[in-house]
Amino acid sequence: MKKIILILLLIPIFTILNAQSPFRIKVIDAQTSENIDKAIVFIEEIPLPDQETDRYGIVVFQNVPEDRKVRVNVRKKGYLPSQIEVVANRAIKVDNNIIIKLSKEPIIPQVIIYGEVTDTKNNEIEGATVEVSVLGKPFTAITDKSGNYQIRIDGNVFKSISTFQIEAKKTNCERSKSTETVPNSPIINKDIRFECGESKADEVKEENKRKKELNSYYPKEQEFTKGKIKINKVKRISNGVEFYVQFYNSDNVPRTIGLSVGEPRGSGTTVLHINGEKYLANSAKFGNAFCNREANTGCYIREEVINDSWMNAKITFNDIPDVDVIPIFYVSFYSGHGGDMNMDARNLPIEK
Repeated sequence: MKKIILILLLIPIFTILNAQSPFRIKVIDAQTSENIDKAIVFIEEIPLPDQETDRYGIVVFQNVPEDRKVRVNVRKKGYLPSQIEVVANRAIKVDNNIIIKLSKEPIIPQVIIYGEVTDTKNNEIEGATVEVSVLGKPFTAITDKSGNYQIRIDGNVFKSISTFQIEAKKTNCERSKSTETVPNSPIINKDIRFECGESKADEVKEENKRKKELNSYYPKEQEFTKGKIKINKVKRISNGVEFYVQFYNSDNVPRTIGLSVGEPRGSGTTVLHINGEKYLANSAKFGNAFCNREANTGCYIREEVINDSWMNAKITFNDIPDVDVIPIFYVSFYSGHGGDMNMDARNLPIEK
């Protein structure tokens, strides 16, 4: 009696075991029927790990219930993904394998994006970097001497998007960036214009030229019997200009040298003449001595300058018109032994 009961209990177990069996899938090329290896195969309804086909295009899933309807998914780079619905062990088979055919992805020609990069004056920009971004991946090109560029992108990359970003950049030029719609054409023309472009580069070139001219112009020097006056530069400040001047005592003994600031009574003058108007110096520092004329017509400062040496002076003019060149600069130094030393300098360029 016990043996009969045991046999009856084992019958459902054998039935369950017999209802599960290996589930074999073979993946082949739809056009050539060749085996496809390294294709990824997974079954949606059953919690089994994904598998990769072997060199014969075959994968085997163990313990798949028979007569169970499942969806088999297959993917492989270069092929269109495939999904089929089958009933285990009841699908069409060859050598007991379920056959899944994959078709190759259609070959899409390269997409060519080309154009010309210019500035706001229609000058062609050489050496600009043009970058096209597709799904976060950049494709770049550098413009040639005529400002032309060309970027080639795999057509398969473009088939799944509706827009792309394009950006142009170059040193000393503002960036140009836009989002473009993908047209129904493998050839896309996109001309780019910098908002400032080469015009800003022209400004830089002009500034460099100006600095070169300043360097070639200064220092400007004038020699007297017992001394020299040298102008090293003229610099624009927020409310005027500053003159950087030096005095040289060429005597063989130290001398006390005086500098006139503005038009002090009984002394020389340090003034500017611009567009017919006269402007008095507002302040000056000569060595360690300082003078601020404030509302007065002028002031006078003295400093001892040792023999055969230079002493620095900085002379400030406030409320000066915004000009690039000082037409006339007149400066006065005085030595009791050497007398007045007046320098009349013309057309002095201003450093910005």
